[in-house]
This record gives sequence, C-alpha cells and structure tokens, in this order.
Amino acid sequence: MHGTKSFEYIVPRPYRPTAHVTDAMDHFAVVTYYTPDFFPFVAGLRADCERWGYRFYAEEATTNFADLINAFDYKVAFLQRAVRELGKVLWLDVECRIVRPIPTSWRGPLITAYTIGERRGLSSGVLLLDQQQDSFLSLWQKYAERYPRYPDDYILDFLTRRIDYPFHQVPLEFFDRSTSSPV
Repeated sequence: MHGTKSFEYIVPRPYRPTAHVTDAMDHFAVVTYYTPDFFPFVAGLRADCERWGYRFYAEEATTNFADLINAFDYKVAFLQRAVRELGKVLWLDVECRIVRPIPTSWRGPLITAYTIGERRGLSSGVLLLDQQQDSFLSLWQKYAERYPRYPDDYILDFLTRRIDYPFHQVPLEFFDRSTSSPV
C-alpha cells in the first residue's frame, strides 16, 4: 500500500553538498510527509534544506487517517520505504526547522530525546536511519499494526528498551532556537 510511490526529488538539482557536509554524513536526504493541513510547513523545511544544501523529499499523504495515531503510524512504513529507496535519511516532522547545520558527528541510528520538567522520553520527530535499520523498521511496523491505539513514539520507546536497540540520542528543543540543538 505505501510502497507504490517514488520519492519526489525536490532540492537542489544537481545535489552539491555545502562545505559542512562531509563524507562521514554520507550525504543523507531529509525526508518528511505531510497531510493537507500541514502543507504550509513544507516551505519552511524546504527553505532550510536549500540553505544548508541538504537533499529534500516531501510527500503528501493521500490517506484519510481515522485519527492522529494512524497518521503517526503511517510514518513507520514511509520511513522504511525512504530508507530502501534513498539510503541514509534524516526524518524530520514537517513542522521542524533546521536552525544550524546538522552535526557531522551524528550517526545512525539516531533519535532525539527530550526532557520536560520531570518527564523524559524519545521523540520520533527527528530520526537518522539507513538500510542497516531495515529489520528494526519492520519490527516497529509490526508492533505499530499490532497495537493501533498507541502512537509510534510509544512503540519505538518500548522497542528500544525491550530489545536494547542502540539508538544514539541527541537533545531535542521544542521552542528555544538559541540552544545548541540544530533542529
């Protein structure tokens, strides 16, 4: 169902990495999907990718999601398809902004972690993945389908703890653009 579309190449043609993009980053592609309500955010993320010289792929989700959790879970199959077609991908929720270059030290598999007050957790709003995570993505998809009442973040958090999957974690900043977080 999700594997029928190809990714639309959006930015820039031909791809020429800027000086801060090194071979260590393997020239990842920034990928996202959006629903019609979130289309206005595409322009901001596209502009960030143009500014920093990152390849950018955005896809409109034509599925009518029954609820928000279904929209979140759609991401898992989308990510697996992106990894299979593009190799190394940096998934960003479409409303994210890239405020400084992505550090060359970032290595996949990578996820963002947050702290709000006493709460700590993982956020799948930013993920760096490649083809080595294909079997993990299949497992994530399996559990997302088995437990449709839970959002993808909960299932991902459960899986990373249950099977001790070696995600690198970087801090996520939701609002303060003056922090060291690039996203």
